Amino acid sequence: MWWRLVLLLVAAAQARGPLREIGWGLFGGITFGAHEFGHLLFALFGNEFMTVAGGSLMQILIPIGAGAASGI
Repeated sequence: MWWRLVLLLVAAAQARGPLREIGWGLFGGITFGAHEFGHLLFALFGNEFMTVAGGSLMQILIPIGAGAASGI
């Protein structure tokens, strides 16, 4: 059970950095990949607006889905 606290502290420290300054943290590559994948996925809808908005949408939906899948 203690490992969850350690993991939470590491994640909180990593999440705090991008809020203060622009830079790459532990999750930088993951969010960048999710963002770019969103453009590709939503391009299938054939709508330019959805293609552009899909990047930010996936960048928000993937962490929410991961949290829901883990039972948080």
